[in-house]
Amino acid sequence: ISCINTNDVQVWTFLVDGAWKQHQLAVAFAWLYFDSHNREVARRVQGLHLLSPLMADAPAVLDALCWARV
Repeated sequence: ISCINTNDVQVWTFLVDGAWKQHQLAVAFAWLYFDSHNREVARRVQGLHLLSPLMADAPAVLDALCWARV
């Protein structure tokens, strides 16, 4: 049995959500990033014109991952 010391591991939490307005073909998304102490570190909200509600969360996840890479 092995244990991981959480003091040695950095835990990131991203909350992501997307919304779709059918008549405007518009997507809005937001993400929030929390550090391992559950403190908010960053957030972003953005709107885009896209053709499908399936595209609502994907840009948010990509944007959050790109931000985390920096």
